Amino acid sequence: MDKNKEFKAIGVLLAIAIVLGLAFVVYYREAGNGDGSKNEKEESPQANEAENYSSKIKVTFTNEVYLQDIYQSNPRLRTYTGKVQNTGDKTVNYVGIKVYYLDKDGKSIWEEVISLGDTLKPNYIKEFPFGGARVSSEWAGKVTYELTSLQFENDRRVEIPSRIDSRLSRPPFTNLLFPIF
Repeated sequence: MDKNKEFKAIGVLLAIAIVLGLAFVVYYREAGNGDGSKNEKEESPQANEAENYSSKIKVTFTNEVYLQDIYQSNPRLRTYTGKVQNTGDKTVNYVGIKVYYLDKDGKSIWEEVISLGDTLKPNYIKEFPFGGARVSSEWAGKVTYELTSLQFENDRRVEIPSRIDSRLSRPPFTNLLFPIF
């Protein structure tokens, strides 16, 4: 008898939780639709500025072994050094980079988001690690990338809408690093 009451109580609580969850989702979807059009119009000049400035952010992938991985003898397991340089005239406080790792056919097999939160003044260069044991053994030593977001000095982070597309079958900016095998 007591177990039936417990099951009924759990069922009632579960039903209440589901109803509240659905109400929460509906409320925030409606709230998002109401504010979304205003935010898109307000962000448009900043997004355009970030997109235009993204051509001044130079990203280079090298076959230099990242300092902490210097003793790794297997090239596929090594972590390598990438570099980002601000060739423009503005100070950038954040750069978001999505790196796609490619197989021998040039198809993406894995992606990694790299966030650089250091200040890049004009002409400054920042190094970052990529690759390593996290990447599948199918990696052919080739990568592509796309800039996903920028944050200018004393400003908020801006997503670069035209460059964000995780469904790319062959992303732009293909760089052949080195043959691994």
